[in-house]
Amino acid sequence: MGKRAQGASHAATLIIFVGMMIVIYILMLSPEDRADLLNDTNSSNGGSTGPGGEDNITILLDESPGSLFPTEQTSFDHPLSQLILSAASEDNLLLSQPSLYIMTSKMNKKTEPLQFKFDQNKQKINGLLLSFNVESASGRLLIDLNGNEIFNGELESGSQQPIQINPTFVKDSNTLTFSVSEVPWYRFWSRNQYELRELKLISSTQDLEGMQSTTTFRLSDQEVDEFKSGYVRFTVECGGDKQSGRLRVRLNDNLISSSVPDCLAVEKIDITKEDLTAGKNDLSFELSEGTLYLTNLAAHIEINAPRWPIYYFDINSTVWNRISRSHLDVPMRVDFVEDSKEKDIEVTINSRKFYIETKENSYTKKIQSYLKEDNNYVRIVPQSELNIANLKIYAVED
Repeated sequence: MGKRAQGASHAATLIIFVGMMIVIYILMLSPEDRADLLNDTNSSNGGSTGPGGEDNITILLDESPGSLFPTEQTSFDHPLSQLILSAASEDNLLLSQPSLYIMTSKMNKKTEPLQFKFDQNKQKINGLLLSFNVESASGRLLIDLNGNEIFNGELESGSQQPIQINPTFVKDSNTLTFSVSEVPWYRFWSRNQYELRELKLISSTQDLEGMQSTTTFRLSDQEVDEFKSGYVRFTVECGGDKQSGRLRVRLNDNLISSSVPDCLAVEKIDITKEDLTAGKNDLSFELSEGTLYLTNLAAHIEINAPRWPIYYFDINSTVWNRISRSHLDVPMRVDFVEDSKEKDIEVTINSRKFYIETKENSYTKKIQSYLKEDNNYVRIVPQSELNIANLKIYAVED
């Protein structure tokens, strides 16, 4: 009797030892081998590590939608303010001197530099005339502007024809210098001299600020990214009886038109995607001559129809059985590009809709009640412009 009890005790010890060895062996296996050994359902159906690093999940959908736009509207008008361009020339007195005396001799010399300023950033010179009367004269009168000779010759007493000066010689700060030629050696005792009266320097100028004008409009990312066609439109009204000069139109410094417009005409200038930028766009006008009123000014943009993404995914029978028995949850997680704007999205899963409204950069919702076995789809329709970095649907143990 004692021998049989002792044998039973040894057998029990052996069974416990073998059981412990099996447990240790299983624990030492890799997760994949252990899952195969234990016939783990998740692993046998393509399970992988999911958001946040959870084990034992099945990824059903993993996409990166990117930029999405909200509206089915395909045309946009951007009204702009009326502009007035005036390139009329007017005469300005740059310099006035009642009298001026210059002389030269073998012993002495007297020149007369006259200073004047001109703002080239605000005005443009089309013509420049120097006028004066000669009271007395001997020798050659020499005149230069900023080192550029504008006159070298002999004059007689009396009124003179105005001297035309090249406008390109003018700078912001200017010096008009008068002098007289040297006395020849055989007249060493004499002098050459000029006495001038009523000296005036008159310019024909245009106001650059009136000749140029810029207006601004803003475009969304959608209008630029989905750009199909566009144009700038305005009505031209001429000021005065005279037809205007050339009108140059630039969009973001790109020349898009250069023409002489007809009065009371509607101008339409085509634009391209390369002319545009998302956000601020500068539309500039420059008139060479005359006066123009630009009314009914607008930028018109046509875009391609928005493409809202639809994603398809399958749920096999093994995973579906576990979902239907509430053994698995199925979250949908949406990760946005970081910003603090309100995100509004209409989500359709298998013809059933729900809405996302959040300012957070991530959103998660359990959607197993929206799903079915085999083929499923999800459609994303933004209610505001947004960027989705990642859309993921996965099954995870409850």
